[in-house]
Amino acid sequence: MSAKVGSFFRAGFIMLGLAAGWLTPTSPAKAEIISISAVDFALLCPPCGTSAQNYTFNNGLLIPSDRSIFYAAVPFPTNGQKVCSFTLVYQDINAGNPLTARLLKKAFAVGSNATGAPIVMATAVSANGVVNTVRKTTTTTINQPTITKQSAFYIAQIDVQTINTNFLGVQVDSRATCP
Repeated sequence: MSAKVGSFFRAGFIMLGLAAGWLTPTSPAKAEIISISAVDFALLCPPCGTSAQNYTFNNGLLIPSDRSIFYAAVPFPTNGQKVCSFTLVYQDINAGNPLTARLLKKAFAVGSNATGAPIVMATAVSANGVVNTVRKTTTTTINQPTITKQSAFYIAQIDVQTINTNFLGVQVDSRATCP
């Protein structure tokens, strides 16, 4: 076989390999799950009293003793990705009062109003009924899902209405495109 014909076949096989790569289905966008444990949350006062200790921890479970609101920073690793879901992980042994988790976006611009309210990106609320085990609720309804780290801070908020709604943590699923 001449060198010219051999080169033609090698080029043909290379082109066939490249075309096969182009025709291969693409894999779904890789999820980056950010898990924030209850122990990472800080209590906001008020509503707690000046000397009140409104919660305890037991093996990673935040157990409130009164109405409390807790906050934690959400450290998104990649700018420009989209938030696809927000999950609350909890234990609910109170039939009457929900535990509410919110994902907040505090946008900023130099020269703007610093006291403007954050945007609620997502809300997850504990389910009705008493189940004395670990439970979770997830929402895929996301307001302003694109992460803009250069002009916003991201915060998870937990609003505990009363006792017997214990909190384990939240998870945020972010990726290049949502399924």
